[in-house]
Amino acid sequence: MDTNLNIPAHKKVVSVEVLHLDEPGYGPQGKHTRREWRAECLENLLAGKDVFMSWQDNWTIDNELGRKSFAVIAQYDDGVKLETLSEFSESSAPYTIDYSGQSFDLLTDLDGVVFRNKTLFNSAVFWWGGFQGVTFNREVDFRGVIFDQFALISDVNFNGTADFSNAYFTSHADFSNTIFKEDAYFFGCIFMWDANFFKTKFFNQCRFNNTQNLQTKEWRTADSKFYGVVNFENTEIQNIGHFERVHFKGEIPNFLGVDNAKTLLIFSGNDYFNKNDNSEDAINRIGQLKRLSDEHGQTDQALRFNAIELQLKRLSPNTDVGFKIVTWLYEKLSNYGQSFIRPLIGYIALLVISATIAMIYSTYSVSPTVEQQVLCKPIKDQPPPLKLTYGRAVVEYAMFRAGGLMDFTDTGKQNNAVNCRLFEEPIEPPLMRAWGIFKGIASIALLFLAALGLRNKYRIK
Repeated sequence: MDTNLNIPAHKKVVSVEVLHLDEPGYGPQGKHTRREWRAECLENLLAGKDVFMSWQDNWTIDNELGRKSFAVIAQYDDGVKLETLSEFSESSAPYTIDYSGQSFDLLTDLDGVVFRNKTLFNSAVFWWGGFQGVTFNREVDFRGVIFDQFALISDVNFNGTADFSNAYFTSHADFSNTIFKEDAYFFGCIFMWDANFFKTKFFNQCRFNNTQNLQTKEWRTADSKFYGVVNFENTEIQNIGHFERVHFKGEIPNFLGVDNAKTLLIFSGNDYFNKNDNSEDAINRIGQLKRLSDEHGQTDQALRFNAIELQLKRLSPNTDVGFKIVTWLYEKLSNYGQSFIRPLIGYIALLVISATIAMIYSTYSVSPTVEQQVLCKPIKDQPPPLKLTYGRAVVEYAMFRAGGLMDFTDTGKQNNAVNCRLFEEPIEPPLMRAWGIFKGIASIALLFLAALGLRNKYRIK
């Protein structure tokens, strides 16, 4: 516990303390201290492919050795100390290849290298991380790793579990054509630049979100964030792609070219996507996510992507004004068909506005001529017209043409008494008739949106 590896100032890790450095029992024969074993692992890796492969070939493993602790404590800039290897500290073989907390200036020319045993890179710092063409036969731990520059992890075969939890990618991260045969964990990763998973294959778990189902420590509770281009084009995800609560703060992620019938992805709400990315490509990408969701019966998710797609189209500079206006109303009145409460509130507001307009017009408008009032006067030998209170007349007028198609044509309506009481003539004045027509059309639209929201909410077929 006597060595602190000082890492250059960074947004995440400030320092790393490697534990048990002078404790014996490490290596294939258990003849090394952890410090000696770490030095041997590093020396052979940096010597090149041939030396590294020969070094592993010459191991004679004593299978009677007990497991050893490979614990590391990382100090983060938020002041929280996290034991990044706590889950492995009691269960790892003493010949586990150990680069925990190492600082690599330049790691390249590893094409064709095979790591035959479990390998630890947790809390390491790479100025340039080049793992292109590498094979990891057992599990590999990249938790808390910082890639200060390019992270080239393409054409890699991960035959065991690959854990990149809390890794920090300062620049471009390239995982193209990589194969994850076992679980792949990317909890809490920060991708500050482009993240390329082109033609990557995930055969088991593919998790970019946090999970409480695994026996993990609290430091894994964060979700990943992407700040640049996210490319999963032609990716193969044979299980489920977990992206719940993952933030896409840069471009809309690209899942074009995936197998719609086999690719099941889970995302969270609209707020996790950058809705200012309104390019034509972004609209196509979000449309693909909507089709993927529809394909697997993820109705709620499909509705969310439909909302994002419509919003992006509305904000696009190539969209005509009419579409922008209608789509804006669709958003405000029903949240793109996802809410039935909003159109009902709008419907009630429409009735209140109608009643208010009727009261204002009846109070301040000029009285009609005597000829226009004549039909509102009692006729000799005829029963007197229906007498309504002012309040009742206002309510009746507000409800007039507010029932959608059921009463839009006014068929069977006896509104003379209402009009006579409010406007002193049996037929509405032109201004009020124009409002009535608008009210009728608006009521149809609002009731339709309410029905659509109910259907989407409760799956009424």
